[in-house]
Amino acid sequence: MGGREGARPHNLEAAITLTTSSLLLIASGGHPLAPPPSPSHSKLPLPTLPNRPPPQPRSGGGGSGTAAPAPAAGLPDDSIVDILSRVPVRSIHRFKCVSKAWRDLIANPLHRKRLPQTLEGFICSDAEIRHGAGGAGAPWNSRRHVNRSFISLPGRLSPLGDPSFSILTKQPTVRNEIRLLGCCNGHLLFANGRISEAYGTLGYIVCNPATKQWVGVPSAGRSCSHAVSETEATIFLIVDPAMSPHFHVVHIWQNGFMGEIEVRTYSSETGVWTHRSDEDRQQWQERGGWEEWVNGGAMIVRPMPGSALLNGMLRFIIFDSQKNDYVIAAVDGEGKSCRSICLPGNCGRFALLIGQSQGRLHCVSEDVEMEGSSRLQRKSGLCVWVLEDYDTDEWVLKHKVSFLELFGKRCCTDGYEYNVLAIHPDRDMLFFVQHFNNKLVSYDMDSKELHAFHTPRSSHGLFTPYVPCFLDSSVLANKY
Repeated sequence: MGGREGARPHNLEAAITLTTSSLLLIASGGHPLAPPPSPSHSKLPLPTLPNRPPPQPRSGGGGSGTAAPAPAAGLPDDSIVDILSRVPVRSIHRFKCVSKAWRDLIANPLHRKRLPQTLEGFICSDAEIRHGAGGAGAPWNSRRHVNRSFISLPGRLSPLGDPSFSILTKQPTVRNEIRLLGCCNGHLLFANGRISEAYGTLGYIVCNPATKQWVGVPSAGRSCSHAVSETEATIFLIVDPAMSPHFHVVHIWQNGFMGEIEVRTYSSETGVWTHRSDEDRQQWQERGGWEEWVNGGAMIVRPMPGSALLNGMLRFIIFDSQKNDYVIAAVDGEGKSCRSICLPGNCGRFALLIGQSQGRLHCVSEDVEMEGSSRLQRKSGLCVWVLEDYDTDEWVLKHKVSFLELFGKRCCTDGYEYNVLAIHPDRDMLFFVQHFNNKLVSYDMDSKELHAFHTPRSSHGLFTPYVPCFLDSSVLANKY
């Protein structure tokens, strides 16, 4: 099948929103909305929830009281929520602003389990060294302590009641120094202790903080004769609660610089790790696997410039030595890979982040210009690309902005003056941390507005974007 990965017709969201509005208006005795005049839906009228009729005076009896209100006209709440569950998340949050009745309906804990959620903020993790007896002169009595907090986006409340995750650290089998490795669809992946120790006996933890459910994952074991350090492993969580309650943990290990790549995967359904060994290597190569990479043909990029889960495939950037360029690789929960995707234009080593937004794969890269006759490269701004056609690797430039507009400087260096943290999953918006003034900043690509919304303890901490999932899981059994 040819196709656009994650693509949708341009006015599909408008059509769905209008259809939803029409159904709800009909249910409340109104009239359906007219057909959309254009693909734009920024000014769509919003539906009104069915209201109870005003109380009527009692007939007879001479009393001054009023009769009990008649039952609400129109659709029951369950049917309304079922319709809303098919509406794009940005429209749902517009509906919340219509009235208190709409807000309460959507925010109801029983209903929000069935409704799509959006980005609420960032889990911030920053470390400090705490000295024991003897102070800094006795490093053997020092320990690393991680401070965690939740940074809500403006106008939103924190969905995390306990960002320290004491629900986990109080468990007798869980170390105090759990390390947050990543987040996927509202589920967090922790290493139970130091990452290097997790290859021994400690293992991992998958947790849904919104439902306070968690489960332990056993150790993956050692992949080679020497200890595997945290700089040699890339670890992902793959979970999509809308499709299945089960999850996968994927380990991609590289034995030194441009060394052999080994993949192990864990399935919550089987409860065991699978090792892609020599015996089955030929089989998974034939399915579009790692034949170009397993024997030193690629290099895992660290630090990892983001990842994106689309259509069940986790995508991340590697350096492909065969192509002598950076590409976007993909792997599923079983460790099988598919065709890699070329990065847009010549951005290659200038790619800063890949992510999913509005159902499409996006890439944020530095905009590099040649200065005069010297032909020296100058990083002058950022480019945002969207993958239009997966089959042909067709990228389209979605947005371009200069550093002068963003930070008031003609030239900036990623990692030193700023870092791109995330792209909003449902809006044309980027998030940065500015190291030069210790601020978290959002940038709206539509309005070109820049908004500083938080001052963290440290701008060099780990900022993990968080989209809650309120769906209870039969897999997260609250045990190790």
